[in-house]
Amino acid sequence: MYQRLILCGNLGRDPELRHTTKGDPVCSLSVAVNRRYKDKATGETRSRTTWFRVTTWGNMAEACAKHLVKGQQVLVEGEMLPAKPFESKSGQWLADLVVNASSITWGAKPKRDGQGAPGSPDDEEMPF
Repeated sequence: MYQRLILCGNLGRDPELRHTTKGDPVCSLSVAVNRRYKDKATGETRSRTTWFRVTTWGNMAEACAKHLVKGQQVLVEGEMLPAKPFESKSGQWLADLVVNASSITWGAKPKRDGQGAPGSPDDEEMPF
């Protein structure tokens, strides 16, 4: 059996790098995937956002922590993992969508407060 998931979205926050007890780097990302569609009943254009928790390991984790920032567009390939359901503050039962990334490609960093231009050498794509 083979499973492959491809996501194209934007980071909801800066990456979080940590290390396992054995010292292996692991980076957590929060990726928002937006879908626009036309409501058949009203004809209005609507939007729906789905959030994914993405985990990267090793050199890819360190590269993500170094080069990615909130708002940046990413293309993630990986495997969907099972997640435990949890109860939200409002009492609704939810389940995270968790992805173990096998590769990540990213675009230029978003402009922040008019600083920096996308496409600078630090923003180049890193192959994995």
